[in-house]
Amino acid sequence: MEPPMPGHRYVNDPDSPPPPREYIDQMLGVVASLEGIVLRREAQMSIMGFQMPPVYASTRGRPPRPSQRGRGVRPT
Repeated sequence: MEPPMPGHRYVNDPDSPPPPREYIDQMLGVVASLEGIVLRREAQMSIMGFQMPPVYASTRGRPPRPSQRGRGVRPT
């Protein structure tokens, strides 16, 4: 994932006070709920025979290079 641009509306203003603890707790609940939704969707799609492509997290925003296996290179 790429970091947001400095002027983006979701970037913290360094002069603003920190958010209240209740807000942080609610946001963690929202994130946990969204994670559960995604995991259930992936499980349902797996049951139906769909395979989800892997998601790669890197600082460069690019997936790792594919392995050479299956490209004319035989395992020994």
